[in-house]
Amino acid sequence: MIKGTKMINRLRNPACMLVVLILGAGCAGTTSKPDLDRLYETARQDVEQPPVILIPGLMGSRLATGEDEEIWPGSLFDVMFSSYRHAQLEIDPDSLLPVTGDVRPTEITGKFAGRDFYESIIRTLESAGGFKRARVGESLPPGPRHYYIFTYDWRLDNVHTVRLLDEFIEQIRIDHADPDLQVDVIAHSMGGMIARYYMRYGTVDVTMDNEFPVNYHGADRIRRIVMLGTPNLGSVESLKAFIVGRRIGLRRIPPDVLITFPSFYQLFPHPLNDWLIGMDGEPIDVDRG
Repeated sequence: MIKGTKMINRLRNPACMLVVLILGAGCAGTTSKPDLDRLYETARQDVEQPPVILIPGLMGSRLATGEDEEIWPGSLFDVMFSSYRHAQLEIDPDSLLPVTGDVRPTEITGKFAGRDFYESIIRTLESAGGFKRARVGESLPPGPRHYYIFTYDWRLDNVHTVRLLDEFIEQIRIDHADPDLQVDVIAHSMGGMIARYYMRYGTVDVTMDNEFPVNYHGADRIRRIVMLGTPNLGSVESLKAFIVGRRIGLRRIPPDVLITFPSFYQLFPHPLNDWLIGMDGEPIDVDRG
C-alpha cells in the first residue's frame, strides 16, 4: 500500500507527468499498418497462383435497370433519404417467386460517400498481391496473376446466385483454356455463405427438406476460400430487420420491402444457435410445439 502511495505521489510530480505524456504520445503515434509489399513479396513469386474471385456480401453489388437507372445504392441523396421502395421485388401470385424484371448487377460497391467497402481489398490485390483485373469472356495467356469480381443481385435466392457462380467459374476455365482450373475465393459476409454452399452442394437446391446430401461439386473448382465476416450460423440482425427495418442513412428500408428479398430469409439464425431467450433467461426452442 505504501509503495502504491509513493508511486501516485511521483506521478503527481510535473516532470514525471511530462515523461508519461511524452511516452503516451509516442505510443499513440505508432502505426500498426503492416508493410504489405514486403509481407507478400514471397507470395508474388508463386507461379502456381490461380485466379482469385472476390465475392461481395449483402448490398455489396450495385444494381441497375436495363435503362441504366441505378436502384442501389443510387445517389448520395438516395442513401441519406430513400426508403428504397423502388428496389422491392414483385412476387408472382401463382409461383410465389420474385420477378426481377430487367434489374442487373453492374459493379461492386468499392467506395461510396467517403466510406470504403471493398476498395481496400482491391487495392491490396493489385498493389501488394500483383494481381490484374480480368473479366469473364476474355481469353488470358498464362503468366500474370488475375482477379475477378463476381457481382450478383443480392436480393435473390442464394441458390440462384450459386448457379450463376458456377457459370462464372466455368467461363474462367474456358478463358484460361484449362478445364481443371481451380480458383481461390475471397468472400465477404453473405458472399461467404454462397461460396460455402457451392463447395458443399454445387448447384443442387437442397433446401427443400432436411437431408442436405453433399456432393462437393464446388470443392473441385475452388482451391482455397477466405471468408470475411461470414455469418455461418446466421444473423440475428436479419431477423431484427424484418421487425424494425434496416437503417440506411437517415431512414430505414421498411420491413415490407425487405420481406420480398429471399436472401434475407436465408440469413436467419441457424437452429443450432440459441438466439431467442425467454424472460427466465433460458433459451427458447423455436421448433417446439
